[in-house]
Amino acid sequence: MQMSIWTVHMIGHSMGAHISGDASRQIWKRTGRKIGRITGLDPAAPLYEWPHVESLDELLDRTDANFVDGIHTNGRHLGVMTPVGHVDFYPNGGEAQPGCPLWVCSHIRAVEYWIASLSKPDLFKAYPYDAYNRHLEERIGEQPLTAYPMGIDANPNMPFGVYYVDTAFEYQKYVHSVTSLIDSLV
Repeated sequence: MQMSIWTVHMIGHSMGAHISGDASRQIWKRTGRKIGRITGLDPAAPLYEWPHVESLDELLDRTDANFVDGIHTNGRHLGVMTPVGHVDFYPNGGEAQPGCPLWVCSHIRAVEYWIASLSKPDLFKAYPYDAYNRHLEERIGEQPLTAYPMGIDANPNMPFGVYYVDTAFEYQKYVHSVTSLIDSLV
């Protein structure tokens, strides 16, 4: 039985997001076909976005797979703030996450959100960033915003662009591991 390249889904955290993009580019060079999906979990910023970009060829981007999505949880610090995919999610604004006093905690939170979405795919409601801001500014109560899934159920049928996500601590009951600073240093 042969696996279809369209069914391949690479998921990478931090530098692993950029490595997934590079691996996919290598597959494309050798086969002429793109993999189905890459999910970048808070793609790394150090040496990629700052102090300066060495080469855009090294960054995960939307051309690396048929569908690329990014979850940004520690932008301007350990993760990139720049959109990397067809859809990019910025939970709580994408820079610092609730309950995280240290950068590394916010950086790892992307993984925790992803794990939670595996157990409950409709847990995270994402809204197009521009519509969400307009909704808050104008207080449009009559026209509900269309929500899209962040995590495992993100898909190429969603409108491409940038999404805002409000998270709550409810996601924690869907994560069956404990992340601590010590865990992240190992």
